[in-house]
Order: sequence, then C-alpha cells, then structure tokens
Amino acid sequence: MALNPKAVALTLGIFAAVVHLIFTIAIVVGGQSFLNWVAGIHMISGLTVAPFSAMNAVMGIVVPFILASIFGYILATIWNFVSEKV
Repeated sequence: MALNPKAVALTLGIFAAVVHLIFTIAIVVGGQSFLNWVAGIHMISGLTVAPFSAMNAVMGIVVPFILASIFGYILATIWNFVSEKV
C-alpha cells in the first residue's frame, strides 16, 4: 500500500501545529504553574515562562508545522520505497 507523501506531510504538519497551538494557549492561560507541571512530569526543574511575545508564539506553531511536514514527506517516501522492495 503506497502512501501519498503530500498527504502524510500535511497531516503530520497540522497535527504538530495543533499540539503546539494548544500548548501555547495553555502557557498563556496557565502560565508558570502549567509549565511547572509539564516540566515536573518530565523530571525537569528550573524553567520559567518569559513574557508573552506574539512572534514567538507564531514561530512556536509554524516551525513545528514545517519540520513535521518535512518529516512526514520523508517518512512516506521511505515507506513507499521499502514497501516496493518487500
């Protein structure tokens, strides 16, 4: 079964962007206490929330979209190559 690389790229890109949008909203609403909770469950301490920056918020959503899209395209291309050989 072949995968459409563009569809996989778009799907993973949108997923990553939505996850980061939710995280950005959670940081804006919950602030330091939310970050402390997230960091704590990953056994990290000492992080602080910086003052809100719209540009950083946008970049925190756009960059994961781009990187996940690239990863999705590469993943689907490799999948198609390997599935032809097996």
